[in-house]
Amino acid sequence: MRGEAQKLQLTTVRGWPRRPVFIDSTRPKGAAGQLFAARSGRFLECGSTGVKICRVAEGKAHVLAKSKRYKLWDIAPGHLIMTEAGGRLGLWDGSEIPYTAGGVYVPNMLAAPEGIFPLLVDELAQWKKEGC
Repeated sequence: MRGEAQKLQLTTVRGWPRRPVFIDSTRPKGAAGQLFAARSGRFLECGSTGVKICRVAEGKAHVLAKSKRYKLWDIAPGHLIMTEAGGRLGLWDGSEIPYTAGGVYVPNMLAAPEGIFPLLVDELAQWKKEGC
Protein backbone atom coordinates (compact mmCIF):
# COMPACT_ATOMS: atom_id res chain seq x y z
CA MET A 1 0.00 0.00 0.00
CA ARG A 2 1.35 3.38 -0.96
CA GLY A 3 1.95 6.02 1.65
CA GLU A 4 1.34 3.72 4.61
CA ALA A 5 4.03 2.73 7.05
CA GLN A 6 5.15 -0.87 6.77
CA LYS A 7 7.25 -2.84 9.22
CA LEU A 8 10.51 -4.11 7.76
CA GLN A 9 11.01 -7.81 8.35
CA LEU A 10 14.22 -9.41 7.20
CA THR A 11 13.90 -12.83 5.65
CA THR A 12 15.51 -15.42 7.88
CA VAL A 13 18.93 -16.17 6.46
CA ARG A 14 20.79 -19.26 7.63
CA GLY A 15 24.27 -19.50 6.23
CA TRP A 16 25.82 -17.52 3.46
CA PRO A 17 23.76 -16.52 0.41
CA ARG A 18 25.27 -17.76 -2.83
CA ARG A 19 26.51 -14.26 -3.76
CA PRO A 20 26.09 -11.94 -0.78
CA VAL A 21 25.56 -8.24 -1.43
CA PHE A 22 28.06 -5.98 0.31
CA ILE A 23 27.04 -2.34 0.66
CA ASP A 24 29.36 0.64 1.06
CA SER A 25 30.44 3.86 -0.63
CA THR A 26 33.59 2.13 -1.97
CA ARG A 27 34.45 -1.50 -2.63
CA PRO A 28 35.51 -3.32 0.54
CA LYS A 29 39.23 -3.34 1.39
CA GLY A 30 41.39 -5.17 3.92
CA ALA A 31 39.72 -8.03 5.78
CA ALA A 32 36.27 -7.04 4.45
CA GLY A 33 37.69 -6.95 0.92
CA GLN A 34 39.17 -10.43 1.32
CA LEU A 35 35.83 -11.71 2.59
CA PHE A 36 34.06 -9.99 -0.33
CA ALA A 37 36.36 -11.75 -2.82
CA ALA A 38 36.23 -15.13 -1.07
CA ARG A 39 32.41 -15.09 -1.05
CA SER A 40 32.14 -13.80 -4.65
CA GLY A 41 30.22 -10.85 -3.29
CA ARG A 42 28.23 -8.36 -5.28
CA PHE A 43 28.74 -4.67 -4.56
CA LEU A 44 25.99 -2.11 -3.95
CA GLU A 45 27.18 1.48 -3.78
CA CYS A 46 25.59 3.81 -1.25
CA GLY A 47 26.93 6.93 0.46
CA SER A 48 25.04 7.56 3.69
CA THR A 49 25.84 5.43 6.76
CA GLY A 50 22.22 5.48 7.90
CA VAL A 51 20.92 4.50 4.47
CA LYS A 52 23.48 1.67 4.21
CA ILE A 53 22.22 0.22 7.49
CA CYS A 54 18.62 0.58 6.30
CA ARG A 55 19.42 -1.20 3.01
CA VAL A 56 20.59 -4.18 5.04
CA ALA A 57 17.49 -3.91 7.27
CA GLU A 58 15.21 -4.04 4.23
CA GLY A 59 17.06 -6.97 2.65
CA LYS A 60 18.59 -5.09 -0.31
CA ALA A 61 22.09 -5.93 1.01
CA HIS A 62 23.49 -8.64 3.27
CA VAL A 63 26.68 -7.09 4.64
CA LEU A 64 27.95 -3.72 5.79
CA ALA A 65 31.46 -4.27 7.15
CA LYS A 66 33.42 -1.04 7.40
CA SER A 67 36.68 -0.51 9.22
CA LYS A 68 36.49 3.13 10.22
CA ARG A 69 35.30 5.29 13.09
CA TYR A 70 31.64 6.27 13.21
CA LYS A 71 29.97 8.79 15.44
CA LEU A 72 27.32 7.18 17.61
CA TRP A 73 24.61 9.65 16.54
CA ASP A 74 25.19 8.66 12.91
CA ILE A 75 24.45 4.99 13.55
CA ALA A 76 21.88 5.03 16.38
CA PRO A 77 18.76 5.59 14.20
CA GLY A 78 19.82 2.87 11.75
CA HIS A 79 20.59 0.57 14.65
CA LEU A 80 17.01 0.84 15.89
CA ILE A 81 15.64 0.15 12.41
CA MET A 82 18.00 -2.82 11.96
CA THR A 83 16.99 -4.33 15.30
CA GLU A 84 13.28 -3.87 14.62
CA ALA A 85 13.66 -5.56 11.22
CA GLY A 86 15.35 -8.60 12.78
CA GLY A 87 18.95 -7.82 11.88
CA ARG A 88 22.00 -7.08 13.93
CA LEU A 89 24.39 -4.15 14.12
CA GLY A 90 27.54 -4.41 16.20
CA LEU A 91 31.31 -4.39 16.09
CA TRP A 92 33.61 -6.69 14.13
CA ASP A 93 34.39 -8.68 17.26
CA GLY A 94 30.68 -9.42 17.69
CA SER A 95 30.19 -7.09 20.63
CA GLU A 96 27.36 -4.60 20.96
CA ILE A 97 27.67 -0.91 20.08
CA PRO A 98 28.92 0.75 23.30
CA TYR A 99 26.40 3.57 23.62
CA THR A 100 26.97 3.91 27.36
CA ALA A 101 30.78 3.73 27.35
CA GLY A 102 31.14 7.52 27.42
CA GLY A 103 32.78 7.75 23.99
CA VAL A 104 31.61 9.47 20.85
CA TYR A 105 33.13 7.16 18.25
CA VAL A 106 32.73 3.49 17.48
CA PRO A 107 35.20 1.57 15.25
CA ASN A 108 34.66 -1.27 12.78
CA MET A 109 30.90 -1.46 12.37
CA LEU A 110 29.15 -4.56 11.10
CA ALA A 111 25.51 -4.87 9.99
CA ALA A 112 23.90 -8.06 8.71
CA PRO A 113 20.87 -10.32 9.08
CA GLU A 114 20.97 -12.25 12.36
CA GLY A 115 21.81 -15.56 10.62
CA ILE A 116 24.91 -14.14 8.92
CA PHE A 117 26.25 -11.88 11.67
CA PRO A 118 28.16 -14.56 13.66
CA LEU A 119 29.58 -16.01 10.45
CA LEU A 120 30.86 -12.56 9.51
CA VAL A 121 32.49 -12.09 12.91
CA ASP A 122 34.31 -15.43 12.58
CA GLU A 123 35.46 -14.91 9.01
CA LEU A 124 36.54 -11.28 9.53
CA ALA A 125 38.60 -12.40 12.54
CA GLN A 126 40.27 -15.04 10.38
CA TRP A 127 41.11 -12.55 7.62
CA LYS A 128 42.43 -10.05 10.19
CA LYS A 129 44.58 -12.80 11.75
CA GLU A 130 46.06 -13.52 8.34
CA GLY A 131 47.13 -9.87 8.13
CA CYS A 132 44.53 -8.45 5.77
